Amino acid sequence: LWEYSRDEAATTVMLEFMALGNHRESIRREIKDAMARVRKIELAALSQHLAADPDGRAAQLGPAATMFLLAAIPKMMQLESGFGITSGHRDVRQWVDGWIDAKPRPAKTGRKRPPRAGATGASPAR
Repeated sequence: LWEYSRDEAATTVMLEFMALGNHRESIRREIKDAMARVRKIELAALSQHLAADPDGRAAQLGPAATMFLLAAIPKMMQLESGFGITSGHRDVRQWVDGWIDAKPRPAKTGRKRPPRAGATGASPAR
């Protein structure tokens, strides 16, 4: 999703269609329908992927918010770049790339860690 959203040509075409949709209601409806279908597919795939890491990186955001950010950030960066504004773009790309590449955390089992060897829970004698 991140790589697809970062594709400059695809983003340019989509933004041009959206601009055209602002002027033609029939085109706006088609774009809305197509975007809704694509989002449904993306959300299903991302939900399945994130289910493998329920307490991990996207647990606080949820699949829909994660999907939106992964799709929206590159579009905004491309819009800004068209005006010569690139401040923070590299840092955001690096952060998202690192976030995507991070290993999932192990699932929580609900069990407490066993006490260290020799630990009794009592205060040391003085």
